[in-house]
Amino acid sequence: MSDSRPIGVFDSGVGGLTVLLELRRQLPSERVIYLADLAHFPYGPRPQTEVRELMLGIIAMLGDMDTKLVVIACNTASAAGLHVARERFDIPIVGVIAPGAQAAATATRNGKVAVISTEGTLRSQEYLHAVKEANPGVTVLSRAAPELVDIVDRFSR
Repeated sequence: MSDSRPIGVFDSGVGGLTVLLELRRQLPSERVIYLADLAHFPYGPRPQTEVRELMLGIIAMLGDMDTKLVVIACNTASAAGLHVARERFDIPIVGVIAPGAQAAATATRNGKVAVISTEGTLRSQEYLHAVKEANPGVTVLSRAAPELVDIVDRFSR
């Protein structure tokens, strides 16, 4: 018997809609709850401790909605506290950094991967670690782009 509970997906804005669309493409029969934390948008310039607390509150809310899985569709939130969230909640939780890093490490033709991110994601160095875990021989070039959140938000609408 399949689990009919919904999957919870959240982001600080609407950039996570790309994750939602892919989830719907791959799992068309799944019910999904999508939350955009527009009240605290953007997460990028906020301290990681604040982002972590916001994220944990949203995951608790999604847990109260009896979701079977939570997808953190926000790089900054994934970087700030995916590991903490997995320890705190009994529900399976996935982020977007490891899959993105794996795809980049696999796709590179010159052994280099460029990561353009928010300040919060850059400071966490989670992409660096994830790419190196996927392929230790890859060189990771990282830069923060404070305008990135606005650009993604604008093109995701």
